Amino acid sequence: MSMLEKVKNADGFIAALDQSGGSTPKALSMYGIEESEYEVNTVSMFDCIHKMRTRIMTSPSFGGDRILGAILFQDTLNREVEGKPTAKYLWEEKKIVPFLKIDKGLATEENGVQVMKPIPDLEEVCGAAFSNGVFGTKMRSNINSANAEGIKAVVSQQFEVGKVIISKGLVPIIEPEVNIDAKDKGECEAILKQEILTNLDTLSESQNVMLKLTLPSSDNFYKECCDHPRVVRVVALSGGYSKDVANEKLAKNSGIIASFSRALTEGLSAKMTDDEYNKSLGDLLRQEVLGLSAIQQAGSIAPSVLRPLCLLPLFIVPLRRSQGIDLALDGRDKVAELLGFWSPRRSEGEIARVVGDTRKQNSQGDQAPNSSLDKKSFTSLTSFSVLSLASGSSSLTLWSSPTVIIFQG
Repeated sequence: MSMLEKVKNADGFIAALDQSGGSTPKALSMYGIEESEYEVNTVSMFDCIHKMRTRIMTSPSFGGDRILGAILFQDTLNREVEGKPTAKYLWEEKKIVPFLKIDKGLATEENGVQVMKPIPDLEEVCGAAFSNGVFGTKMRSNINSANAEGIKAVVSQQFEVGKVIISKGLVPIIEPEVNIDAKDKGECEAILKQEILTNLDTLSESQNVMLKLTLPSSDNFYKECCDHPRVVRVVALSGGYSKDVANEKLAKNSGIIASFSRALTEGLSAKMTDDEYNKSLGDLLRQEVLGLSAIQQAGSIAPSVLRPLCLLPLFIVPLRRSQGIDLALDGRDKVAELLGFWSPRRSEGEIARVVGDTRKQNSQGDQAPNSSLDKKSFTSLTSFSVLSLASGSSSLTLWSSPTVIIFQG
């Protein structure tokens, strides 16, 4: 599978590992490294942040089965991970698509927006990135109010720079962030969408972009952007929303994938042993990321089902669609056993037997359930709850955790 095919079609999320110099001290402090251990904005600081990122990237929990791509800071791209240039390590060893943050920050606000500062070495940076195995770039602007002239300037600049990036063989992530606290956020989004669509229509068949957009005020507001033939993928920008609010909003916007930054390092510490670190990162990825991914992929389930799902502390593992069934698993203790039994060729009845067999192995003397499942009901087990939803289902109740959910496609 090529990088383009993976980004366009595969499941997963974007990991943002692109903290710049200004945000690095805070990131290091949260990781357990105090400012007394390095000098701000010197090589020693960037050495520390690279060690932090390297530990994430080399962890067995950080892999292409869960992660589509990773956005890197220039300093990270210039360094190596386990003897390989960072971008090549990500793709060759992890099958994670590398992106590069290229903007130089934001200009002073004018007309309710902040365009990007000039990027004088744009062509040189993009050429070097392409040579180093980078797939795409990321650049951010900011929109604070519904000023049509200002928003047009933001989008025009993004696409102008984007076309230069495309000419160097890369795919740009266009990121015109809308301030979530803007009083006229909905109006900002309406103007922004129209400007984006107008600029998308100027691209040729060989010019493709990605979009990173603030989660909108209206459900599926950016569907036209998701469906546009020049858009490879649309990525969600939480923009400061709490985790629960962001999860709920993402579940209401089909076709948009998640991106995570702070969620990737919450609870991680430089002082952890490797076993502690890898377990914590694995738990973070499963709880914060896979749940969102599975919710997004359960597209046939009614929104009234998705809303309660995204508010629950679910652990969900999305598996490939097979014979009209999606299988998602909730249950930290028994996931390994269930995944060990899973095969894309298993029928629904076989899946039910797997659940029963696993429960029987873990519950002395209990009788396994019938191997067939009623498609509109669930059987409660000692170790698991099993639920099979028809596509027209309008409600969902989870009796207990862990839970196995079989989505009827």
